[in-house]
Amino acid sequence: MPVPKLVAAAQLLEGRRSLGAGDLALAADIATGIADAYLKAPDGDVVRAARAHVYTLLDRLRSATMSGATRARLTAVASDAACVAGCGYLDANRLDKADSWFEDALRLARQAGDRRLEALARGAGRNDVADPPVPSA
Repeated sequence: MPVPKLVAAAQLLEGRRSLGAGDLALAADIATGIADAYLKAPDGDVVRAARAHVYTLLDRLRSATMSGATRARLTAVASDAACVAGCGYLDANRLDKADSWFEDALRLARQAGDRRLEALARGAGRNDVADPPVPSA
């Protein structure tokens, strides 16, 4: 899906008072589309779309009613989109912005309890962004 259509689809989530499985599927599809677009052509439009999607998801996480499972999954989707934004800024050599987005992605992955996304956020960013892993007992 072209980036403008992804942005338009993301706007469908704005202002909703409650979110369910269909909204979660839409959010995940948009994040996947943004990541796919980034891999094909990592330009500013895609990074802006990723950033806008994260902001929309964070707003819905703060304001909307949803089940705990939906909240965790939506937080993971936001983490994934934040990684795409971080990669875009890293590619543009805007390291301060990249660091900030990777830190957000890491924080969101931890909130979601998604170890795979936590690893993605750590691996996608510069090595000095993320704190060292906690040793297992």
